[in-house]
Amino acid sequence: MSQHTGSQNDVSRYVNQRPEVLTFASGRHGEPFLAGVRGASENVRFNLAHSADAALIAIADDREVGIDLERICHNVESLKPAERFFSPDEFERLRHVPDDQANRLFFTLWTCKEAYLKAIGTGLSLELDRFEVLPFPGDLTARVRLLGDGRPREDWLIRILSLGPDYAGAIAAKGEDWRVRFGQWP
Repeated sequence: MSQHTGSQNDVSRYVNQRPEVLTFASGRHGEPFLAGVRGASENVRFNLAHSADAALIAIADDREVGIDLERICHNVESLKPAERFFSPDEFERLRHVPDDQANRLFFTLWTCKEAYLKAIGTGLSLELDRFEVLPFPGDLTARVRLLGDGRPREDWLIRILSLGPDYAGAIAAKGEDWRVRFGQWP
């Protein structure tokens, strides 16, 4: 309940309405949206993610947005799910990193993929191995390339979030003219 109340309070600031009058609904693939808002508030988009004892909310104006968060499990055999769910290049990239970095990379790629799918609103109807995440070398940003298309989707950007040693997270949105700003609930 506190997560819902927190998200209501945050979203209410963007739509200039009291939290108790907001009505949340879900789209076809589970993506959240505000029901019954009018005017400029119709352009506010948001997305939620939670894992273990942490939660993130992404709020954007006039663009779709997706966010994902995963607690890094250090006892996961990351190559098995990566072989099934990642593109061949992503799997090879993961296979060639030192063992102590493999889980971090696995969860980083996973959150990038989930954030993108949430942003485009398809859920897992676009399978995770049908596209790949292309991180910029030495940067916390990435593009997406649909397999078979050959070139990255220049209209979407993923930002990899620095959340400490225990979590991986990413946010995806259309365009490049956006930034990430962190706030914290009390």
